[in-house]
Amino acid sequence: MFSLDEPDKYLVVLVRQPPLGTQKAGEALRMALGQSVTNRVTVILVDSAVWLAGPLKPEIVGGGEIAKWLTKLLEMEQQVWAESESLARYGMDPGLLKQDVEVKTREDIDRELLVSDAVVVA
Repeated sequence: MFSLDEPDKYLVVLVRQPPLGTQKAGEALRMALGQSVTNRVTVILVDSAVWLAGPLKPEIVGGGEIAKWLTKLLEMEQQVWAESESLARYGMDPGLLKQDVEVKTREDIDRELLVSDAVVVA
């Protein structure tokens, strides 16, 4: 039986939720950070979740600090990807993304999902 409690698994966390107005995106990043202690993790931001990798200032609207989880994942040398099609849909300039966030196509993401040991969708 598969378990993420076994070390050295490869987990993909596919985040689709917007960074503001819900806590789901932040919780997904915190879960990914916790899993990165014993597993290799790639966080993939699609749909409105790509805003997580941009220059957000949630404190302006009374939101919590969610960027710290993404920053911590990058500091721990875990991969963070932003889907190029989602960036285009929202008119986001890839040059404004946090350093080390990689822009990947939907095809790249599909291939990554196939080689992972587990996928969590949030």
